[in-house]
Amino acid sequence: MKTDPTTYPAQVAFAVSKKNFKHAADRNRVKRLLREAYRLNKAGFYQQLSKHNLSLAVLFIYTAKNITTFNEAESKMKVALNRLIQAYAPGG
Repeated sequence: MKTDPTTYPAQVAFAVSKKNFKHAADRNRVKRLLREAYRLNKAGFYQQLSKHNLSLAVLFIYTAKNITTFNEAESKMKVALNRLIQAYAPGG
């Protein structure tokens, strides 16, 4: 099923290495943290994408070897989303 890019300007996925986190519960916890950090910040991200008429597919890969805190995950997610906008926005 294809999604309409005007409704959802970004498709996002999250990956956590099995090599760094042997237990599925740990991998799932990290992915939950990342998804929540994205969910809280996607409204502004969607506005910027729509403003520049952009549509993106993004894969976030978590490469750290320890489980992060939510506050750190959210601050890094904000930085990543801002960098994506700056990289793909016209004149960015």
